Amino acid sequence: TGEVSRFYVNQGGPQAGTIGFYVEDTNNRWGTLISVPADQEVDPDNLQGAWRDWTCDCDFADLDDDGFTDLFHSAYGPNIDGSDDSRIFINDTTGVFDELWPWCFGVQGSTMDIRTHTIDLDLVDLDADFDIDVTMSSRNSQGRIYMNNLYNGLSASAFNDISQFALVAQGIVSSATANYEGEFGDVDGDGDFDVWFKNWNGNTDRIMRNDGFTAGSGVQFSQQNNWIKNDPNNDENEVDFVDFDGDGDLDSFVANFSGTNHLYVSPQGELPTGNPGGLTTLDGETADVDNDGDQDLAVANDANQQNYLYRNSLGIPDTHAPTFHAVTNQADKANGSSTVIHAAVRDNTSYYVVQFYDVKLVYTVNGGSPVSVDMFAQGSMQFRGVIPAQTDATVAYHVEATDLAG
Repeated sequence: TGEVSRFYVNQGGPQAGTIGFYVEDTNNRWGTLISVPADQEVDPDNLQGAWRDWTCDCDFADLDDDGFTDLFHSAYGPNIDGSDDSRIFINDTTGVFDELWPWCFGVQGSTMDIRTHTIDLDLVDLDADFDIDVTMSSRNSQGRIYMNNLYNGLSASAFNDISQFALVAQGIVSSATANYEGEFGDVDGDGDFDVWFKNWNGNTDRIMRNDGFTAGSGVQFSQQNNWIKNDPNNDENEVDFVDFDGDGDLDSFVANFSGTNHLYVSPQGELPTGNPGGLTTLDGETADVDNDGDQDLAVANDANQQNYLYRNSLGIPDTHAPTFHAVTNQADKANGSSTVIHAAVRDNTSYYVVQFYDVKLVYTVNGGSPVSVDMFAQGSMQFRGVIPAQTDATVAYHVEATDLAG
């Protein structure tokens, strides 16, 4: 029957406890259930609350652009048979997550597929329209792309499965044997997000270049077979982008199931990390743990093996400031309503590091003193701020982003 996905609430902030200490709050966080079968619900008579499933990855992002974090809950099914639905849960603004169902349809005569063998997903704005889309790996079937229809909409559905147009019609077909993960980043420096898929053609990794949005169809990709040099063609599990050498472009760390982990240096090729061989590495995460300005690496290993923290010894501080791929260009508008401003930030690091940046919306009304507002991290390196409603006023604004190096 699967296992219950659980919520643990940080006791800092409004909880008035000690920050960094967590208390399980599962029963109070799962809200209304719509599509979950009764035999997977913990309390099937209430149509709400905790439920059981088979999942390896769930991600948070503001999917409906209301300033609150929502949840995309992937599934791979019992024995990774791809028989269970992935689901979306919308934050009701109090931290309770209600199921959105149905959430997806197909386009261009294709059918949607939300039953996959998903081990990893990413929530990412692929077309720079300030709503957050979905890329999904699938271990034993075709990877998927779901486009958010909040802006640049393709239909009245919340999302559309555009995998046929975005991938298959462009000749991007997975061998469906071991595609455990995909990771997004601006690999080619053009501002939009490309996707690195693990084990896409057998054990060979591929990077899919984002070729932009087509009205009525969605985003399309092209497979770049020469962007990854010296791929060892091993069964690898995960990839993270990191500028470990401080030159401003994205390098990457690749976690190997059983063997040597590798660093890929942009634009040169791959280097072994020097970690002990034979580890079962499932994940690596990057952060400046010693506050010396460069990115370090934590490696998580399976099978009761020791985990490792690798300190970056190059000592090259980050001197590359964040940039903006897009910022809301607000035209004149009627009185009486607030104005939402979005900012899509780019920098030489992983998306989850950017979420901790200090991003501020600064505005003036009729030339008065500047007002600075903290912007909310929505996911996908995107931030949201609100200018309050004004009457017969001239409003000027800009956005400032400061990375962790200051």
